[in-house]
Amino acid sequence: MASNASTRTGKKKTELYREKLTSHFVGCTVLLDSIVNDYCQFYQHLIKNFDSLLLNQREDNPFWYRLTEAEANNN
Repeated sequence: MASNASTRTGKKKTELYREKLTSHFVGCTVLLDSIVNDYCQFYQHLIKNFDSLLLNQREDNPFWYRLTEAEANNN
């Protein structure tokens, strides 16, 4: 009988551990989904504003000159 009770206790502990583990990974999945969504929004923001901030204003952008000067020095 003691062996039977010990087996039930072991099974119960294993089941509780599985539940905790499952809960942990579900939480990780939710957080990763949030990170992916935030990164996509950030990336879209950068792409949306890149054209208006850099490409159309190369002559007026002091960083553009420095970038091309640095590239010229690397040749």
